[in-house]
Amino acid sequence: MNDFELDHQVAQSIAPELCREYTNLVYACHNCNHRKGNKWLPSPDRIGYGACVEVLATGKIVAHNDDGVRLIDELALDGEKITAMRYQIIRTIRLAQRQDWKLFLMWMGFPKDLPDPAAVHPQPKRNTRPEGIDRSWFNQRPRPLYYE
Repeated sequence: MNDFELDHQVAQSIAPELCREYTNLVYACHNCNHRKGNKWLPSPDRIGYGACVEVLATGKIVAHNDDGVRLIDELALDGEKITAMRYQIIRTIRLAQRQDWKLFLMWMGFPKDLPDPAAVHPQPKRNTRPEGIDRSWFNQRPRPLYYE
């Protein structure tokens, strides 16, 4: 559930030249990354996913437009098991928010094991935005954000 990975917005098999472009990298959970595969989905840097889909308190996910329908369908976000899991997570986070602030921060923060983009060491000739590492959320994040 906490397995986040670096995903290529445009798959490497479609555009290998974008492999090390920071604008083509996004964090995704393992399941979404796997389900997306070589599909070309709406890019989160061009449209806000919050404008496309909404997660209800029941864990159900609803689409607000055609991009939302496509995201839900392609990533299989409305299955019974994943909806039940979202509901459990929502309830847990709300309970933690009221009763256990450290647990709440643990849920709301990024996982400790997110890859460090500075460790990737992109090839200088292919990195069109080297300043992106220093401006990334990873390097500018407030510390500590997650539990210790």
